[in-house]
Amino acid sequence: MTTDDEANLLLRFADSELTEGATGTASLSMVEAGKPEHRLEIFGERGAYMIEDNSLWQSRVGDGEWKRVETDPGELASGMRDNDWARGFTSFSRKIVEAWRAGRPMVEGAATFEDGYRTQLVLDAARQSNESGCWEKIK
Repeated sequence: MTTDDEANLLLRFADSELTEGATGTASLSMVEAGKPEHRLEIFGERGAYMIEDNSLWQSRVGDGEWKRVETDPGELASGMRDNDWARGFTSFSRKIVEAWRAGRPMVEGAATFEDGYRTQLVLDAARQSNESGCWEKIK
């Protein structure tokens, strides 16, 4: 089998003001049984946040449960099915049109070519780590 149907990554982040000693895990699967889920969890020393099913959840250390955080889901373009992807696409496509009409070549805060390049470095390092069985440093 040569397709990337599933990936599990262990991450160590470079120390900075926000990431001193920080580690992470990522688990991605295109073949996992059950309903498709898109979830992001971030854990810190005082609690955690989770984004799941278009909702933001928070749990402080000691709470013992997740509490929903009210957010503005933004608009949805007409004719689109409401899902994780559609609202983000609606918002971003409107920003693209605004920038284009204003004569700006970039959308503020959008990914750049450099961001894509750095993402590719992470993917390449993950593949190399899988082959070597060793940690790979991304420069």
